Amino acid sequence: MDNLDFKNIILEPLRQVRLGISEKKLIAKKYDSVSVEDKQNFTSAIGEYKGIVQRFFIDRLYDNYVYALNAEDEDGISLIDYLKNEKGFKEKRVSSFSIKTEEEKGEEK
Repeated sequence: MDNLDFKNIILEPLRQVRLGISEKKLIAKKYDSVSVEDKQNFTSAIGEYKGIVQRFFIDRLYDNYVYALNAEDEDGISLIDYLKNEKGFKEKRVSSFSIKTEEEKGEEK
C-alpha cells in the first residue's frame, strides 16, 4: 500500500473517530508498542496531506491510529486490518472495536 492509499484508506476514516477519556487512557499505555514500521507508515502518509498540517491534527490522528492498531472486534480482527480490507467503515463502526484491559484479557482465559 503506497502512502496515498494509506492516507485515504486508513487515516481519512480515522479522522472522524472521537476517542473518549477511557480510550485515551488505554492507548497511552500502547505508544511504546507501536513498531518502527507502523510509525514510518503514519509519518509517510501524513506527508500526503497538502498545505500546512497543524500539530494538533497530527497528534489527534496519531492517537486514533494507535487505537486502530490495538482495538479489536469480537472476532479478534483489529480495526486497522478491518479498514485495510473494507477500505473504510462499511458494515461496522468504530464502536464495534475496543482495546481490552488486562483484566478483560484475564477473564477470557
